[in-house]
Amino acid sequence: MKRRHIYFTLLVILGLGSTLAAQCPPPGTVFTKQAQIDAMRTQYPSCSRLEGNLVIQEAQPGAVTSLEGLSGLNDVTGDVVIRRVRDLASLVGLDNLQRIGGELNIQGNPRLTNFNGLGSLTSVGSQTIIANNVNLSDLSGLESLTIINGSLYLRRNVKLSRLNGLASLTSIVGDLVISGNPTLLSLDGLASLTNIGTTSPRAQLQITDNPSLQDLSGLGQLNFSALTYLEITNCPSLSGSGRSGESLCRYLSSAGRARVYGNGAGFDSVEVLRSGCN
Repeated sequence: MKRRHIYFTLLVILGLGSTLAAQCPPPGTVFTKQAQIDAMRTQYPSCSRLEGNLVIQEAQPGAVTSLEGLSGLNDVTGDVVIRRVRDLASLVGLDNLQRIGGELNIQGNPRLTNFNGLGSLTSVGSQTIIANNVNLSDLSGLESLTIINGSLYLRRNVKLSRLNGLASLTSIVGDLVISGNPTLLSLDGLASLTNIGTTSPRAQLQITDNPSLQDLSGLGQLNFSALTYLEITNCPSLSGSGRSGESLCRYLSSAGRARVYGNGAGFDSVEVLRSGCN
């Protein structure tokens, strides 16, 4: 009788484990078709915490148009990658996603104009890459994001004019790289950012090839003390009137490594910047 009881208990445990495992798609699943995303509501209605990565990369152009089937997710332990999805115009469907354990990677999505749909996201566990989204005009939708536990890369988003949406972001643990955004006018959306490179041994701030950028006043609250390298290059509209203040001057006066050229008057070189701090 005792042996039968043990056997029955094991069956219950195994059955429970099987049920729990089936609450979400298996780790490594790549969403390549709309039907897979839509099926989340029917096949995995209790899936709120996805173990591993959430990768959305369509098998053929037009295969994915909506993320609404993912509305039950509030936690992804790995990366969230949305890459080269031609007809995806909105991130609505990720509205309940609060935490990403790995990186956030949004690249090459030609119809995205903002990040509305990510309004609950508060933290990213690794780097954040936002690149080559040709119609992205601002970062609205990220208003709840407070910390990126890695680097932030904003690269080659040709219509990105403002960084609205990052008003709650206070800390970037790695590098901050803003490069190749030809219509970017200001960094005002980063006004709450106080720290970058807090645990990185070689933290870098790079602002390069942004020809319309007029000032750095959005970095006025930033503590430069953790930086080991600063680069401000090829931003011809950037002038001395847009300096980011005392913290930048302290970094330059401490002989911190810096590379400055190809900018407007007052940002001509490291020497000119240093002289303006006196």
